[in-house]
Amino acid sequence: MTGRSRAAHLYGLLLLGFCAVATTLGGLLTFVGNPDPLANEKRRLAKLEFPASLEQWRDFPKTFDTFFSDNFGFRAALIRLDSKVSMALLGRLSSDRVVMGKDDWLFFAGEHSIELYQNALPLSGSDLEVIKERIAGRRDRLARQGIGYEFAITPDKHTIYPEFMPGRFLRKQKPSQYSQIMEMAKAAHLPVVDLRPALLAAKPEAQLYLRDDTHWNDIGAAIAMGPILAAMAPKFDLHQPALTAKDFEAKSLPPGDLAEMALINRRETAPVLKLGSLPCQFEVVDKNWDSAGRKLFTRTHCPGAKGKLLFIHDSFGDALVPFLAAQFGDMYAMWTRPTDEQFDQLVKDEKPDFVLEERVERYLSSSP
Repeated sequence: MTGRSRAAHLYGLLLLGFCAVATTLGGLLTFVGNPDPLANEKRRLAKLEFPASLEQWRDFPKTFDTFFSDNFGFRAALIRLDSKVSMALLGRLSSDRVVMGKDDWLFFAGEHSIELYQNALPLSGSDLEVIKERIAGRRDRLARQGIGYEFAITPDKHTIYPEFMPGRFLRKQKPSQYSQIMEMAKAAHLPVVDLRPALLAAKPEAQLYLRDDTHWNDIGAAIAMGPILAAMAPKFDLHQPALTAKDFEAKSLPPGDLAEMALINRRETAPVLKLGSLPCQFEVVDKNWDSAGRKLFTRTHCPGAKGKLLFIHDSFGDALVPFLAAQFGDMYAMWTRPTDEQFDQLVKDEKPDFVLEERVERYLSSSP
């Protein structure tokens, strides 16, 4: 046996030994604890339950296979390795809910976001009529109680940064759902606030959305506050704080929601608001977060400020909460999309002076 063949034989034995050890260790670790699911799975991993009946014994091979697949010792590491290799060699992400744009920007592809970007899902006349009646109905019911009302639309990331979207997604020369609703709202004199002009105007001065996340950063939220507060007149004469770059500090953030979905382990440096820069040092009186860290509701108090705000919002509204809390004496912010019945009950319970609803662009056509 030559030196080269001995080396090849030794390499084969070492490789075989490594695979045997890794497989054995991975198999043993399968039965130790119950690992957490990966960030993009959004589910509970299967647990091992021994059969208690004949029918369960019949299904046991299938349930055990599911358990083993979910709990194999090196599962998470192998999935992440596959994700890195696929992205490096094939340019393919591990989640079909995320697309890689230009300059490594990530964009959400779920919930028909790509079709919305392409203006391929126009609202029908009946769709627009339903939205008009919903907004007008809430405005009118509140007005009879002396309560102000405003509906603000948050642009999706691709609306403000279309230049970073992949070139393969061609856009139709049709108005977006956002534009359709704004045209309808203007014609019907509805209190709908278009945040696009302010954000697009501020783009050259600062980055407003996170590269690896669905949402805007704190500067984007601060820019949006200008038209939101202006639309509250004449019920409230509020003004956007004169914030400068000194009122924000650059912080390294954990991987954003899009990076987590795509199993990309990278941090992003983004501007974070210094709360001491706001006109009021508000206090959080009560809050409730779910297991995913979502702020289901937040109740705040600002000494010396006037009025009470009921803020109904989605995930984009979280960044607006500090700015709004510094403007009102009391605020109740709730992450929800209420039906008309739920909406009216919230108003009855909270007795606000003003109601602000915020909804991101991709949810405009969803009920309620």
